[in-house]
Amino acid sequence: MKNNLLMVSAFVLFSLFVACSDISESSASSQTTETSDNATSSSVETSATGTSGTATTNSLSASEGTQSETYSSDTIEVSSSTKTLTISGLSSGQSIYMVRTNPTASAISSGYTRYVSAASGLTTSAGTVTSSSSSGGTPEISTPWSHGGPHRCLTSSLLESLDVNSAFDSSRAATSSLTEATQITPVVNETTKKIYVDTDSDISTFSKKTATLRAIGEYCYVWVVGSANDATYWTSARLSEGGEQINAEIAQNIADNFDKIYPMVRKVFGDESDELIYNNKRYAMETYSDTGAMVNIVVYDIGADYASDASGGTVGYFYAKDYYKGSSSSSALKASNGGKYFYIDAYYTANYTSMVYSTLAHEFQHMVDWGVKYMEQGISTSTWFNEMLSMLCEDMLKDYLEENNADFTDDDSPISRLPMFNCHYYDTGLEYKTSGTYDVYYSYANNYAFGAWLVRNYGGIDVLNALSTNAYVDTASITAATGETMESLLKAYGRACLVDASGTGFNIALTQSSYAYDGYDYPLDAINLWSLEETLPDLYAKYAENAAYSSYYVFDGPVYFGYNKQAEIRPYGFTLSKIGTATSSEVTLTFNSSNVSSAQNVYIVIY
Repeated sequence: MKNNLLMVSAFVLFSLFVACSDISESSASSQTTETSDNATSSSVETSATGTSGTATTNSLSASEGTQSETYSSDTIEVSSSTKTLTISGLSSGQSIYMVRTNPTASAISSGYTRYVSAASGLTTSAGTVTSSSSSGGTPEISTPWSHGGPHRCLTSSLLESLDVNSAFDSSRAATSSLTEATQITPVVNETTKKIYVDTDSDISTFSKKTATLRAIGEYCYVWVVGSANDATYWTSARLSEGGEQINAEIAQNIADNFDKIYPMVRKVFGDESDELIYNNKRYAMETYSDTGAMVNIVVYDIGADYASDASGGTVGYFYAKDYYKGSSSSSALKASNGGKYFYIDAYYTANYTSMVYSTLAHEFQHMVDWGVKYMEQGISTSTWFNEMLSMLCEDMLKDYLEENNADFTDDDSPISRLPMFNCHYYDTGLEYKTSGTYDVYYSYANNYAFGAWLVRNYGGIDVLNALSTNAYVDTASITAATGETMESLLKAYGRACLVDASGTGFNIALTQSSYAYDGYDYPLDAINLWSLEETLPDLYAKYAENAAYSSYYVFDGPVYFGYNKQAEIRPYGFTLSKIGTATSSEVTLTFNSSNVSSAQNVYIVIY
């Protein structure tokens, strides 16, 4: 049976660290520091030969240079030619950190990153807390994830497999060769229809199943897979704890919450498409889909993993295959439902209903993105960017869901991903990484964190609107929306992950009355990465005493490496190191200067 752990969009630490926590020191020579418990293991590698990850080795700098700075700013950029940096005007006790950023689409191997090889005028930070879990044993619960598994958008994989970008004709059909659809007659608990649903964890094979209409909203239908009397995912009696049956109250709450969310998402992100694609022409859903332009929310066991998946599964997904009509050589398109559809897992709907309310916004954004970016502009977003937008959609509606649902809290929101970001920001950059066992979870945490910081510092809902509607995708969309380069953004972002102060970084609260809808002004709450136990009390209370999870979640600020640690820098990612604490007014830092990738940017932050 699926584990009964609350899987929220966040990830959390169980033993508190003070301020930033050190990831263990290592020398510049080859060394591996492993974080391990009985649930999983991961590693942070140093390699003098640059064999870790995908190395950027074609731009190396080995030049001599000395750089002197009078301390007038808390952030100093270290030139690629600098071998020695002297900083004057410091006060004793100030902390000195290093931020290394990678503003490129390729990973920089650990062996080609800069580090401090020697220092004077300060007490160096060698790293006193390792990233391994030496005690705690096997967790009482079988998975480290405090938030449900991935919320997925399968649009990118569909486009790649079909190469429809090159074949799609944006024109509307002048004459129709498509048969008009007979519209359903919607009657709760009576209307049934056949719907294709996935039958494997890869969401790659599909089978047509009977589904029963269980709730009707202004903008949506809620379907539960099974005939009217099928009790697999439906019950008219009391809910079974840990089961996968929902009831009439849950079904109607899903419809009611979606009706509230629907116009609010569209106001910021744009409109989903009301057109189907057939033979590369467009056709109106009102005429050619049996559910018209209504959004269909389908509840069942996504991935068929209820009986066997001990680590949780997909909470929900949107698949653009349903926007296509007719047969095709593609197995996915043969399983098109021919309308607006997204899918919600029955287990989470039954057991973590509040979290699923947020998932409604998340999946609907994916549908809107398909309409705005691809159907209207012929461009398609990368998975990481699309997921970032969906989590920001959840973020902007978080307070609204709290106001309208007594059991909805920050623990049900994407903010709950930030404790995992604190602990694993260095494992992924702006990417959707799936190579490791838990990389997809790290990816969600990192992509949300960057987006949450970005919108709070570069225009709030205005910049979110620009990201979702401009004529660009991915980093090009980000630079167009902000007017900044990725270099400057990553510099500010890395600094924000070191400086614990209200009114800066993540810790900025915004409202945007220009987007107000029904009295809601789209607030973005201030987030203190160093006090997440206050923001996420339920998650913290659940895991605080479980030492086995200390390698997954940190509540009190991002972890950092020791002063002379080398670590891979992921694409559009960064690493943090604490060099030490000043003991005099002048500090001199010596850096390695051979076999160094010039793709990285290095900053010294004084705090």
